[in-house]
Amino acid sequence: MSDGRRFAKGLEVRGERDDAGRLTLFAPRPGLWRDAPREGALVRPGDAVGELEVLGVVHALRAPADARSEERRVGKECSY
Repeated sequence: MSDGRRFAKGLEVRGERDDAGRLTLFAPRPGLWRDAPREGALVRPGDAVGELEVLGVVHALRAPADARSEERRVGKECSY
């Protein structure tokens, strides 16, 4: 059984550190982020961090190279 979505190559999410060194992950483009890691999950460089669905195309998301944090938050805003 197929759900009708198309799958594309993976994307790397954008990470930003706050003054305390905590990493916040942001989607690389607007879309529906599914299966994001829970707050405080260990995220390492290249780890799978969910999927981003954009206009019916699903992109696997992976953590950025500087993702070395257990204090992780998922960003709720997009920057362009």
